[in-house]
Amino acid sequence: MASEGTWERFTNNATRVIYYAQEEAKLQGTSVVGTEHLLVGLTCVQEGFAAHELKRHGVTLEKVRAEFTRQPCMPESVGDDPTRMILSPLAKKALEHSLQEYRKLVIDKRPMTVDTEHLLLGLLRVGVNCNGGRLLERMHVDLTGTYQSAYQSLGHADTTFKLPASWTRAINSLNTLARPLMQSLWGSSLILLIISLFAFHRLCTGDEISEYRSGDRNNPCA
Repeated sequence: MASEGTWERFTNNATRVIYYAQEEAKLQGTSVVGTEHLLVGLTCVQEGFAAHELKRHGVTLEKVRAEFTRQPCMPESVGDDPTRMILSPLAKKALEHSLQEYRKLVIDKRPMTVDTEHLLLGLLRVGVNCNGGRLLERMHVDLTGTYQSAYQSLGHADTTFKLPASWTRAINSLNTLARPLMQSLWGSSLILLIISLFAFHRLCTGDEISEYRSGDRNNPCA
């Protein structure tokens, strides 16, 4: 279903998630493993991070299956060969996101492997565009909140980009020094603008011309 090199990066728990997802697809009579089957697989590996995180939000294997039975999902794609298990395009996308997540979360001296937490984060990133995300939403799970809480549980509370502290201090110092100068320039510019408007008004009304002719005897045009 994916390149051999991809599966080599998976931990035993992550590989079991894929296995259970395939088995769930077979039980439903399809050869296409969709994101809904990946969700089932995540809840099956109960010792994995993903299952614990999902359970915190009220998602268990029994509840996922019950929701699927209550309102079955439309297949994400149709396989050409019923004897060959394949991933749906959205399931592939979820796995691609999982690889991106593990690269983001990798820490020095920590094995660079894809685990259940990365699979969960990848699925959540696809969101309501896939069956797995829609199932979670129907179970009243906040996808964005679950994604953020998963990061917090992994010790990555803030996933937004931040400038280094030294850069921030330098920028703040520059703003402090530049503010009085900008205020001074703004005040000077405003005064110059008022003087220019006043002079232009006098020129248009003829006051400036008449005053120049009568007051300047060296005027060559007089």
